Amino acid sequence: MALDARLLRGAAGSTSKCSVMARPKSEEKRALLLDAAASVVAKRGDSAPTALIAKTAGVAEGSLFTYFGNKEELLTELYSALISEAFAAVPSDLGTRRDRREKLLYVWTSVLRWGTSNPEKWTAMRVLRLSNQVDERRKRKSQTEGRQALAQLLGIPDTPPGFHTRVLSAFIDLTIELMRERPKLAEQYSTAGFEAFWRAAARE
Repeated sequence: MALDARLLRGAAGSTSKCSVMARPKSEEKRALLLDAAASVVAKRGDSAPTALIAKTAGVAEGSLFTYFGNKEELLTELYSALISEAFAAVPSDLGTRRDRREKLLYVWTSVLRWGTSNPEKWTAMRVLRLSNQVDERRKRKSQTEGRQALAQLLGIPDTPPGFHTRVLSAFIDLTIELMRERPKLAEQYSTAGFEAFWRAAARE
């Protein structure tokens, strides 16, 4: 409903009531809050207080709830953002590669590169994958998308449902963990992890 202009002008000498208008949300501040949440969750787990997340982002806790209705919504949005960012690391020319093994290796090395370059985000994603504070519907959606990607892009049917996607996640997690512990052997761990997954799940 439009406000009458006279209500905004007020009368000289009278006591006026302030009409507080909501500030437009900033995508930059939202991204800042998600980055701060990833950092804090990586260190404190999903029990991290929202006050600490807001402080890390350099904003008031009230500002955090302007962008996210509650902590569960924040963690759910963070989980989705991290999943998307990890797989966005895979170059768009994946479809131009013909060989199934070559495609899988392309995905594998891209995700490992993202994980080792963004250790806090990778750790936060692992925490949230098991968290009961992330909306289960969003988790199932991500799992379904993962199964479809395995089947349609890489030719690896995820049967029984959820098995190969979870095996792949476990192999990636273990490989990144070892690469971070012993960076000088990173290439060897990457190769060994890929070959182990290929033998276990992907080979015809």
